[in-house]
Amino acid sequence: MSKIINWNSILHKIDTQPWASALVHVLARDYETHVNAYPCDPPLDRSEWGHLFFCDQCGVRLDFNITEPHKHICPDCGKTFSGYPYDGAWIKIMHSTIVTNMERAAILAHMPAASKKYERYLHDTVLFYADHYKDYSENKKYAGIGKIYPQGLSEAIFVIAMERIWRMTADLGIFTEAESQRIGKDFFLPALNLIRPQIKQIHNIHAWMNSAVAACANFLGDKELLKETIYGKNGWFDQLEKGITREGIWYEVSITYHYYTLHALVSLAWIALENDIDLFRTPDLKKMAAVYIPLAYPDGRFPAYNDGWFHSNLFQECALFEELSYADHSLEPLLYRMYGNMDPVPYCSLHSLMSSKTNTTGYARASLAALLYGAETLSKADEPKPGSFLYRDTGIAVLQNDHIRVGLKCTGEGGGHDHNDKNSIEVYAYDKLLSYDPGTSGYGLPFNRNWSRTSLAHNMVCVNCQRQRNSKGRILEYSGDYVSAQAEDAYEGVFLTREISLMENGFKDIFHVKCDKRSKIDWIFHCKGSMVTTLSLSDREVFQEENGYNQLFDLKHAFTDNDFSIIFRDQGLQLTMQFSGSKGTEVVTGKCYGADREDILSFVMLRREEKETRFIEQTAVVKNP
Repeated sequence: MSKIINWNSILHKIDTQPWASALVHVLARDYETHVNAYPCDPPLDRSEWGHLFFCDQCGVRLDFNITEPHKHICPDCGKTFSGYPYDGAWIKIMHSTIVTNMERAAILAHMPAASKKYERYLHDTVLFYADHYKDYSENKKYAGIGKIYPQGLSEAIFVIAMERIWRMTADLGIFTEAESQRIGKDFFLPALNLIRPQIKQIHNIHAWMNSAVAACANFLGDKELLKETIYGKNGWFDQLEKGITREGIWYEVSITYHYYTLHALVSLAWIALENDIDLFRTPDLKKMAAVYIPLAYPDGRFPAYNDGWFHSNLFQECALFEELSYADHSLEPLLYRMYGNMDPVPYCSLHSLMSSKTNTTGYARASLAALLYGAETLSKADEPKPGSFLYRDTGIAVLQNDHIRVGLKCTGEGGGHDHNDKNSIEVYAYDKLLSYDPGTSGYGLPFNRNWSRTSLAHNMVCVNCQRQRNSKGRILEYSGDYVSAQAEDAYEGVFLTREISLMENGFKDIFHVKCDKRSKIDWIFHCKGSMVTTLSLSDREVFQEENGYNQLFDLKHAFTDNDFSIIFRDQGLQLTMQFSGSKGTEVVTGKCYGADREDILSFVMLRREEKETRFIEQTAVVKNP
């Protein structure tokens, strides 16, 4: 029986809290929807990578339909996809949907006078996976080896979910002793033998696999193996201590992988707490949990740095903060503020696999994590006033006042998820994100390679039409209204230094480029809205170069030695950029993509062929000009 999950307390929440009773009502409705739409055993066919479940034209995720294993529709353009790899990706999502339904059943089985159908569903589904685990072939095509899932990462998360569901229902006596031994021998032991040898480094994937080994150890009663996952090489403490910057940001500098890794660490922390080892009070874990909160924009959206999903939002992490608040009540005022600023959303399940859509309850707080781990009521505190801040070790500076915010990214080497965009910026003004990092899309999409991950897709300087190479940047100076940063090895023989000075309704931007030989130097800025300029422009032929250049369209240009201005207009805002002249500057304007092919931005590029140059511009943003 779980030491942590208190079903008497949970039932009291349901009796006294409207959000909790509404959640259980929707859980019951969604459970019935699932079993009626899919009255089948889990699929035995080979699954495929979830990143392939995207429209190859729009770059958006396809709609998942539980009743259509061979028909997958793009929600934007309506195109239908079938066959490989889409059907296999559907199978992957179907397994996750089944896990979600098992979590529903685990809660519903504890309700007073609950039907035995929930226990039967859990009993039969868990035993199906245990009895058939040997029938799933190993998939070595993607990152790590999976069986039920296409890769070691998602296989690990599945194993963690299975162990958690077992803990949630251990008090119900669903399985006989012989069946429990069968589950251990036929599922958890082979899963352990599959996953454990794959753990080799400090990485989000390996943090998840380590937590899966802890889940296996807990089910199998192996205390020594559990301690190894916590204290050993590449274990819990090793991942946390070596994987974060001094400020607490996961080294891959992606909001997606920061919280993804944090979910993995918290998953193991619950297992440890069941065994009287309290990891929740570890200072670095608390630091990691809180560090991204100041980076969120007022609407909760995060900068989509590196391989970060563009629509990632602080509110999506409420469930994680509910879990963390179990041991850290100082997070309760944050949750209070988050729920007060968000509309009701579909409740989220406990596992971190891509699953089916769920229904709303009418309450922002209704989540499984809040029900199982959160406080019955949340305490309130004053809203913090945003201000400028610096994460020097990470390489992120934010300059902001009441009207405008400029974020500068000059981070360290972020591994395979880095977008190599040292000294790039984002601009937010008057409650609108105007110019931004495009983040990532499905990794299997050409759009992701051809645009999202290119240096040119970011607001920065590119040299000789090339992407920056893997490198480290550093912050040189900082005050509340000024920051300078330098990248010394983003390009061979090139120094990139950027200075941003914040003003009341704008900023001054000086980008100094010094090369060891004459080079083609492109300064680029993308922005929402339409654009006008004082220059007399003519049509320009398209770029033939790759690395994002051939993704620019509707091109016009002019050559000038003089000062000039560019004006972007978007939904009541006007962003005016005044550029200092420099001999032989080619100014290129046109359209480009943002987060996907449906997100069209305007851009301005300044091209010079020099050994050394300075791009000097001053930006003012005015509301309702």
